[in-house]
Amino acid sequence: MKNIKRSIVLFVVSMFCFVCFWGCSNTSGMIESDPNTSEIIESNSNKNNFIELRNWFESSGVMNNIININYQDEEVICKFSCESGTLGTLGYHKPICEVETKVNQEVSWVCISENSIEKIYHDYITILLLKKSNVVGYAVLEVDLREDMIYYQAKILNQELFENPLSETEANQLVAKIINEKGDNY
Repeated sequence: MKNIKRSIVLFVVSMFCFVCFWGCSNTSGMIESDPNTSEIIESNSNKNNFIELRNWFESSGVMNNIININYQDEEVICKFSCESGTLGTLGYHKPICEVETKVNQEVSWVCISENSIEKIYHDYITILLLKKSNVVGYAVLEVDLREDMIYYQAKILNQELFENPLSETEANQLVAKIINEKGDNY
């Protein structure tokens, strides 16, 4: 009887370890390789592009769906907001839809809603680059649940740096226009 219990416990522990290591491992070998799961999804191609998207796939215990702002002015604050998911910085994720960071600090998007536990199918992330009370740039990202119903795919709808800064109200109007135009076509 002791040997049976010991065998069962050993089996359960082994399965638990297997599942934990499998969930935290790289996705290669678990599913077909996918170009959307590469390390860097989109990054700078000219001076007006400042958004970098990395690790846009769900994983366990690994910070993913990362957005990084590559901008040289350390006085700039990045104001992130989303409609449905949750935003957070390394080591800090609670259900919130707004985060402020310094430039070059990674922010991740998670498919957990602050209002419900339902699966998120679509979201927008907006980013304002603020220097003092002026907006020197903005970006709008679109996040969709892919057809496989497992992974999320992000794309940059628009990103722009301003030579003449805007007020936050003016920038928010630009962002709302982009989202409304995209929403009409969604």
